[in-house]
Amino acid sequence: MAGNLACRDVITNGAQLLRRHGMRRKLIVAQQLITITSASVAIRCGLGEAMEIHSRWRSFKDFVIKNNITIRIPLKEDELENNVHLHKPTKHVWHNHTHTKPQPTDSFGVINFKGFGSEIDPSPYLRCAPDTDPKVVWDMMINQWHLEPPQLIISVTGGNQRFKMKRKMQETFKRGLMNAATSTCAWIITGGTRTGVMEIVGDAVKDHIITTGRKNDVVVLGMATWGCVANRQALEGEEQNDLRAEMGQRSGLFPAVYSKRDAIEAQISCPMNVPLVENHSHFVLIDDGSENKFGAEIDFRTRLEKFISEQHVDPEDKESSLTIPVISIIVEGGINSMKTVWQAVMRGIPVLVLQSSGRAADFIAHGYNITANKLSEEKSFFPKSFDEEMEMLANRVFEWKEKDIPKKPALVANCLKQLREALQHREMLTVFDLNDNETKEFDRAILLALLKANRSNTNAQLSLALAWNRSDIAKNEIFTASNKRNYQKKSSAMYKELKLDDAMMTALIQDRLEFVKLFLENGIDLSQFLDVRNLWNLYSNCFNDKTDGAAQLLMNRINYLRQTWGAYLCCKRAEDIGVEPDLLNYIGKVIVHLLGDEAMNMYSGNEYDVANEDVVFGYIPKAEKPCEEYFGKSNKLKKKKSNLPCKGEIKNPAKHLFIWAVLMNRMSLAKLFWKIGGDHIGASLFASCLLQKLSKVADDEEEMELSLALEQNSSQFEKLASEILAICCTQNRYLSHQLLVRELSEFGNTTLFYLADENNLMDFMGQTCCQTKLNAIWKGHMALYTSSLKIVASICIPFLIPAIKFVDKKLKHGDYDKLTSLHSNEEDMSEELEGQLVSKDSRKILTPSKVAPVPESKSKILKHKFKHVTLFGSSQDESGAINLFRAIFYFYTAPVTKFTTAMFANIVFLGLFSFFLLTDLHPLGEKGAPSIVEIFTWIYTITSVIEEMRQVLTRDQRSLLYKIRSWYGSIWNRFDFLMYLFFFTSVILRLSLYGEDFMWARMLYSLTLGMYFIRFMHYFYAEKNIGPKVIMISRMLTDLMFFLLILLVFIMSFGVAYQANLYPNAPATWLVLKDVLYRPYWQMYGELFLENKEGNDPSEDAGTCTSNETLWRSGEMDRCPEKNAMVVLLMVVYMLLTNILLVNLLIAMFSDTFQKVQDNSEKVWRFHRFSLVYEYYERPALFPPLILLNHIYRVVRWLVVRCSKCCNKGLHTRNSFKLKLSERDLVRLSLFERAAMEEHQHSVISLENDKIDKKIQTTSERLDRVIEELDNIKDNVMAKELRAVGMEPPYSERATSLTNIDPEISTAR
Repeated sequence: MAGNLACRDVITNGAQLLRRHGMRRKLIVAQQLITITSASVAIRCGLGEAMEIHSRWRSFKDFVIKNNITIRIPLKEDELENNVHLHKPTKHVWHNHTHTKPQPTDSFGVINFKGFGSEIDPSPYLRCAPDTDPKVVWDMMINQWHLEPPQLIISVTGGNQRFKMKRKMQETFKRGLMNAATSTCAWIITGGTRTGVMEIVGDAVKDHIITTGRKNDVVVLGMATWGCVANRQALEGEEQNDLRAEMGQRSGLFPAVYSKRDAIEAQISCPMNVPLVENHSHFVLIDDGSENKFGAEIDFRTRLEKFISEQHVDPEDKESSLTIPVISIIVEGGINSMKTVWQAVMRGIPVLVLQSSGRAADFIAHGYNITANKLSEEKSFFPKSFDEEMEMLANRVFEWKEKDIPKKPALVANCLKQLREALQHREMLTVFDLNDNETKEFDRAILLALLKANRSNTNAQLSLALAWNRSDIAKNEIFTASNKRNYQKKSSAMYKELKLDDAMMTALIQDRLEFVKLFLENGIDLSQFLDVRNLWNLYSNCFNDKTDGAAQLLMNRINYLRQTWGAYLCCKRAEDIGVEPDLLNYIGKVIVHLLGDEAMNMYSGNEYDVANEDVVFGYIPKAEKPCEEYFGKSNKLKKKKSNLPCKGEIKNPAKHLFIWAVLMNRMSLAKLFWKIGGDHIGASLFASCLLQKLSKVADDEEEMELSLALEQNSSQFEKLASEILAICCTQNRYLSHQLLVRELSEFGNTTLFYLADENNLMDFMGQTCCQTKLNAIWKGHMALYTSSLKIVASICIPFLIPAIKFVDKKLKHGDYDKLTSLHSNEEDMSEELEGQLVSKDSRKILTPSKVAPVPESKSKILKHKFKHVTLFGSSQDESGAINLFRAIFYFYTAPVTKFTTAMFANIVFLGLFSFFLLTDLHPLGEKGAPSIVEIFTWIYTITSVIEEMRQVLTRDQRSLLYKIRSWYGSIWNRFDFLMYLFFFTSVILRLSLYGEDFMWARMLYSLTLGMYFIRFMHYFYAEKNIGPKVIMISRMLTDLMFFLLILLVFIMSFGVAYQANLYPNAPATWLVLKDVLYRPYWQMYGELFLENKEGNDPSEDAGTCTSNETLWRSGEMDRCPEKNAMVVLLMVVYMLLTNILLVNLLIAMFSDTFQKVQDNSEKVWRFHRFSLVYEYYERPALFPPLILLNHIYRVVRWLVVRCSKCCNKGLHTRNSFKLKLSERDLVRLSLFERAAMEEHQHSVISLENDKIDKKIQTTSERLDRVIEELDNIKDNVMAKELRAVGMEPPYSERATSLTNIDPEISTAR
């Protein structure tokens, strides 16, 4: 930009200098000037940029010369005499064909507006004749001026003279015009001069630029008559004196300096000349050889608009019937405007007339209104008095000059003829009243006019409504009841013409929620609409939009995954490869990368590769041939059919569109497809997890606004899942528990619990439904009211186990069938039984009738569920007894029992570890080392490590890498890894070191024991009161680490200063670093070393230190500190900064962390409780080192299952955290979940309506108060007037309120 301005300034100054001296520039001078300019600018702003600008304008000049664009110049007297086509009677009747001749244009280039205020970008311009081919001008605008083809042409015409329009009307017109232009990528075409409606359009563009700051947002093309442009001499080119001069070729101006002062002076000297509007981006000046005569551009402008209207919206799609729409807007205007309207209507261009703007617009609007036909909106009815009435109106509204008085009857007659012919095409005319309070949306009127003119082309109507984002108009004008019957018939012409698939794809890409809803309601079937290619095309279009932050964030992740290890290790930036056939595969890989589970890959396999397809902004029609012809990359794949349906259709398209909307951060569409799809709670949590991970990625890339938006959307989906789960729990707790642990086949066979735990969704995990489910799993088969003291006592004294009540969740086969298999999970049944005992009313069971109706016999069955323990009891016995051996098995396999026994075993281990470390740790071979106790600790630790390995291998993730990543995500697991590493290192040192070196083994053993003691705090998570405190400690340790980094800076800075001044020129040993850190650190705790800092070390008086360099360098004596006053000053500053500033900073950080955890202590504890319950549910019943027996049993069982298919069918392990349900049960759960979702949506809508009603009620109350106060003021004024004439005002009901308003009235009364 700077280079452009520099080039422009240099050339402008040169042009002004030549013109100031009245010189005519020659080609050689111009070339030298451009060469000098390019050289000077190259020094300041770069040679490449200057040469690029010069090359661009050179191409423009060559284009003008190549196409022989001409202008019309007046004939001289001698030429008029010799003109054989000119007859003597018509010599004085001027016409451009007879009184002018063609000549190559001499005026083209770039206009540099000077003196018009703020900085204005240069505007390309061209001067041409009226008969110039519109195709040449269109080619010039697209290829030379590099304009993007428009989606709409808005032609604004009207009065050239200044007319009065109310400010309110102007604001409505300007705002609607700019909204229409910016929302549809439209071109605005005006007369281009600073007068009349053109000036208003220029002001609208200026206001838009000031408001938005975007200069190139709108293309405004000015088409003016050359002979009426003030200071047009500044735009004229200069003659050439080279070999091409004989051909009459001229040189353009780059730039042509258009001065405001010169334009005003020219307008003053000739009032018929008007200056150009500086806020227009491009100009086409029509020269018919006349001067001071408006209207030369009308015919060419109409032909150009007609030519543009025949161009396709998509230049590459020649078969499409959708062309660029053109609309003409009439604002005020005169006789010439009537001609413009007539020509536009005759050429099939719709016209929007702005009533109340004056003159021609009001004239046309009146004729339109009085010819309204009640029987048909598209036909006009001309009353008998039409000609007489309109003739009187024409004489009144139009201004007639003296020279036009003789021709007035002919002009009026021609005007009436043009109006009548235009009204016969009534569908092309639309009237918009600027004074109508009910029609404030001017852009809506433009759309309605276009829809009215294109009623025969439904596809064009739909495209216009979609471009305007006006779903309400599309619903009322296109998808009407009569049209609906037509386009839903596949054999109808409207069905074949209306491309709903294209419109649906466009609506998805442009995030048009209301249109997507409308299309789904009117014929779009997602199962038929979405296939692999169109899903690939949908992602590709989003990635091609460089302004979409979420899409570019996802593309960066894809490029990161595509990066090779070599490029990654060399720290090379990931290249933007762009859209590839395997895009969907990488979308799946990104999801796996974010969520850390390969089971989440939705697009794995070659069937999701899309080959031989280009990205199109629209719908890719389905192929008629089998899908193997366009799937995959290799020849083998082409011969092999995929698992998908034949035409590449996707199962559950709503899910894939939901995932697309979530990844693109389009929440409105995501919620729509979430409602359409299934697994509503699981989909909500899945979206919350994805958005949470994407938010962290955006934060790492410093996309703060995007990161915040993603985080907020993640919280919304988590809240949505929590609210629906709460509704489910209220209706039926048992089915809600099933929802928590059922496998989500659409999302990698995971569960709601796993999603919430892996992604730290604390709000969801804190729901009552989740916690009651965890309680049921935690207690196992024991009754939920069993106290912890009774469990501990039963562990210590097994004879007390019969005193515990158990719940046998295995019913008789017949009763089981009555209760439905959804109740087979034992924890759910125990929850119900607890509720039955508490309520003492077995009939109060809330179950939705549509999901899982419970028969009346259930209450009888539940009475026998609590079992007391007998020696030979059986679960089949209706007496309520349970076998003693089964009770023992239930007791010791309950997670709470495993936890308690593991805690006791850990306490014993810590005691034995401490005992041998304190009393019996000797080198190998001395005093019977290693002892039995030490060997026991080794075995205990080895079996614990095996258990950790089992936890890693049995995780849900498919890949070992993601299993380890998931396990390592827990801070306690990372601590365990470090602790076991220390332990095995200490054992190795213990077995290999002897003598004095053995102290290293003892030291490492001591550190390991300390870590084991810290690890014991993990058991505190089970306690509701102590658990949050452990979390606080872990969070505070993080704060402490950051604080130590800050403290280290202060310690190093002051420690080095101390050492350098107290002990200068110290020996270069590692002890120097110890001395630098030692004293400043301990000073924080009160050990000041004051005598040392003052240089008065007591050891010097005792003779234990010396200042003799020879002695202290030899190491015979310690060195005494030297006296330095600055050391004491440094210590004062250091103590202020550390003991006062930094320590209080640490306290503040701890207080903030404590408060955050304390405010959410319940929620945090509930979340961490899941990992504890899950760990001990999966954990073997035996504790280390006996746990090794369980590991051997599990390995043997796994081998049997793997080797024997029959055993695989027979062996089944119940997992309370993951249930595989039958299709029938899954359908029931889905219906139950959908009912809860619909109830939630209904409650949200009701809440919003209540808010609206409350606002209306509040507004109504305020209005009543205002009316009451106005009545009081009115009575007050009337009372004063009556008193002024000596009359007593009558008593009214508002007398009491009047006394409050006017104290004088109260006093008088």
